Amino acid sequence: MTETQTTEPVETGDPVAEPTSFVEDSGTFKEGWQDAYVPEDFRGRSIFNSVTSIQDVMKKMGNQEIVLSKGGKMVTPLSEEATQTEKDEFFTALGRPTTAGEYELTFPQELQEHIRPELVEASKAVFHEAGLNQKQVDVLQKFEEQRITAGLEDMARTAEAEQAAVKESLEQKWGVDAYNERMHFAKRAIEENTTPENKDALLQAIGNNQHILEFVAEISKKFKEAERIDPDGTVKSVMTKDEHLMKAKELMETPGYTKGTLPPAQMERLQKEIREHYAAAETPDTN
Repeated sequence: MTETQTTEPVETGDPVAEPTSFVEDSGTFKEGWQDAYVPEDFRGRSIFNSVTSIQDVMKKMGNQEIVLSKGGKMVTPLSEEATQTEKDEFFTALGRPTTAGEYELTFPQELQEHIRPELVEASKAVFHEAGLNQKQVDVLQKFEEQRITAGLEDMARTAEAEQAAVKESLEQKWGVDAYNERMHFAKRAIEENTTPENKDALLQAIGNNQHILEFVAEISKKFKEAERIDPDGTVKSVMTKDEHLMKAKELMETPGYTKGTLPPAQMERLQKEIREHYAAAETPDTN
């Protein structure tokens, strides 16, 4: 039986030095990396001064691949001397529509009455000249909606503050009870002596404008003192008996009344007016 012999390694020359690495464990390049890695005929190019790590090199390679995949067509910033054709090509590359009319600007229904169509069209022309794409316009439109909404809220708060100031001023001038009474009569006078279209505007006006409220309240006060307003605030008629009868007859001749073809709400309103005129004509103290 033969014994196995073990052969020790024999050093045959100087030990081989491990290659020097110019990259930290984090991937960052050490000083001298360009001399070690960059081919001599490429050294000194600015592109190598803009990278400091393996990660930077990977980004450069990725961006270069994008450029190549697009045939080298990339958007470059416009110079100050750019021609109109160059500007059009640049803005088109960024997604600007061909014409200003292609922009879509649609505001919420609750803001429609505060939007001026001519300004919307004018803004489209400005957006197109500035080279904006639809997404950029959407951002601006959202901001405009917020601006309008904030303005309306400010107006509402201002109106509330004005009403409170008018109320406080007249309560000090007339007294709280007198203010409440005059405001009551003023509102009743407006409600019963104006059209539905004007009623809300007038009611708002007497709440916001001290001079208008004082005027309407004073007129109502005189009617009350002349016994033309009942204690509940109802304005009495100043028409004569014959005028009441003539008005009732005139209302009865309204087209559609005798045939009953008027809308139910209008028919009911008309019948109520006719009854009131006949009742006023029979009232002993009617002038």
